[in-house]
Amino acid sequence: WSSVEESRLFYLRTHQHANDTDEPEDEYVGEGDDDPSGDIRLPSSFMHSPAWTNANVADCLALRRRLGNITLFITFTFNPKWPEVVLQLRPGQTVHDRPDVVIRAFKARFAVVLKLLHTLFGSERYHIRIMEFQKRGFPHNHVAIAL
Repeated sequence: WSSVEESRLFYLRTHQHANDTDEPEDEYVGEGDDDPSGDIRLPSSFMHSPAWTNANVADCLALRRRLGNITLFITFTFNPKWPEVVLQLRPGQTVHDRPDVVIRAFKARFAVVLKLLHTLFGSERYHIRIMEFQKRGFPHNHVAIAL
């Protein structure tokens, strides 16, 4: 994954301003940090870039404008004492040693919560969810639901 990301970043750095000038594209290839404008902007196709964030915010605002305001805003947080996580740990291991178990348990519990919400409130117009990781490395979700 690291080498793929490095390749993508190298391509973006070397081809950033290739279409900005009338000069041939070959002039900028391989020059690395000698970029003519001095800045590198990541496109919206590069996950978690500012352009990607702006595009997602614009999409969310368009949903709200088109389909109405949200009804519920829920934050779902991981609990390191969940039995399905603790049972998977070997002696001497901590929850931080098993991120695979953490994510699997979190996704399973979150799916149950979404199903419960659907059972309690019925159909929804739309929902937006974002998964983030806390400083300790544990996941949590933010969910905005329009009923």
